[in-house]
Amino acid sequence: MRWTLPIKSLVACAIAALFFAGASHAAEPLVSMPLLAAAPYGWLDAKGQPQGLYPDVAVALAKMSGLAIRVEIVPFARAASLVANGAADATLMFSNAFTAGKVNEALTVFYATQVVQLRPGLHLAGRSGLATLRLGRINGGCKELSEDTRVAWNFKDLNTQESGVRMLDAGRLDGFCTNTEAVADAIGATGLQSRFEKTQVLSLASKPVWLMLSPKLAPETAKRLEAGVRQLQSSGELARIFKARLGSGYTLRTAP
Repeated sequence: MRWTLPIKSLVACAIAALFFAGASHAAEPLVSMPLLAAAPYGWLDAKGQPQGLYPDVAVALAKMSGLAIRVEIVPFARAASLVANGAADATLMFSNAFTAGKVNEALTVFYATQVVQLRPGLHLAGRSGLATLRLGRINGGCKELSEDTRVAWNFKDLNTQESGVRMLDAGRLDGFCTNTEAVADAIGATGLQSRFEKTQVLSLASKPVWLMLSPKLAPETAKRLEAGVRQLQSSGELARIFKARLGSGYTLRTAP
């Protein structure tokens, strides 16, 4: 499954590189890390600098591991193929057809959940109630529902997460198929936190986001990256990174 999210303006074909230096002053191997160009995971700011959840994780990982990490913000397929082909060292990503059997899925960084965010005032007894609703999705996504061909789904394709949230608020959609990180970011960006504070969210599926490593990466460097991610998880720093971007109401899941 691949969840398609909107790419921040003008970054679909753009690449930004930024070096994050680790704690060690000695010469260290440079780790190249292409990251997904999709909000809230990664984008370029007005100065062309990487921003988002994954660049924030890369900064913390560089400090924790002592490694120098070079981040690029690139489209999904390019990030996957760079690591799969050994042209880059590591990335953060779901399992997918580009990387299957070609990378080392070293460990799970966190679990992302695909959900349907319901409009204010609507409550359903369960997932079956979605069949008759007007549902938004991003550019043909929401496979957890669309692959159930027994149902004539009433989907409206959207380009941005923010438009989905605004259409829910206006009552033009009944539900919006998205994921927990993206919808939290969109609600914050639209300033509609109070409107959605007590709304219902139906979970569809949970999927691990992996620390993916190139098979060409030196074993010692791989071990340091893995140990760094584990330390970020156990120290609570990873959860703090996500809350800083997505708000105090967001809860990071590092276990199924």
